[in-house]
Amino acid sequence: MLFTSQPRTPSVDGLDIDRYDASVLTPAGSSRRARREHAARVALVHAVDERLGDVLRAGEVVQHLAVGTLASELEFLMLGGLVDLTARTVMVITSNRIVMLQVDRRNRPRHTMAQVRHEYITRAASTRDGALRVHLVNGETLTLHKAGRELNRSMRDVINTLACPRTVDGGEAVVCPLCPSCGTAASDTTDSCRGCGAAFMPRHTAGALSLLCPGLGELYAGYRAMGVFAIVATVGMWGLWISRVAHEPTKMNVMLGLMAAWHVVSGTITWNATRAGRRLQSSAWRGPRVFGTR
Repeated sequence: MLFTSQPRTPSVDGLDIDRYDASVLTPAGSSRRARREHAARVALVHAVDERLGDVLRAGEVVQHLAVGTLASELEFLMLGGLVDLTARTVMVITSNRIVMLQVDRRNRPRHTMAQVRHEYITRAASTRDGALRVHLVNGETLTLHKAGRELNRSMRDVINTLACPRTVDGGEAVVCPLCPSCGTAASDTTDSCRGCGAAFMPRHTAGALSLLCPGLGELYAGYRAMGVFAIVATVGMWGLWISRVAHEPTKMNVMLGLMAAWHVVSGTITWNATRAGRRLQSSAWRGPRVFGTR
């Protein structure tokens, strides 16, 4: 008798299935590809389920979710894979809003969270290169890269079904950060959470530190892998600059320009990561603390 291996059915044990629409935890078909995609989606749900339990409100249901890199087209083009070290994000579409959770390489939630309510979304579109673009009422665009074309198309359809755009006042925050401690909507201008009183990191400290010395800002914000990489790269490039200038003084300006460009790139990467939400001041320099291990 010939036996053929079948993809294992992923377990939903330990999940609060009432938080999720049936389509999230049910395979889209019986093919091997559909089962594989379903297994990956359930594994992602397991990774963020505990954090979502802290964020979702009563009666709020997850309609879809995907993991990718949340960055602008320019940032993704200039920085490539580097931006994935600090901007890897799970985009969760619920019945009320889109919640964006920054995660590490194993999809464990970091501190940074933000939300966009459906009333602030005009439409969503998927691009030829597989990116998902969510257009907002204030003219901004959220772009999720590397999630996969088919997944982005299904995300697009769900968002367009739920979007209910309205005119907003000039002072309204369309993309709103969430407190890492309690999930309460936070302001870009306050120093602490109005819900639990937790103190936030200063908004631009990490970017300024990285601009001054690449790697310091990443370490301050908790991105240890990126911080170590940036420091090693900076020490190597400064060593190369000193060596080349000592032998060829005429190339000092060229090498100095390259070093300045690297400092700007590092500061931009860190600023992009930290502008997406608020971090707790108590977590400074402590690395990527994940929820469930607080």
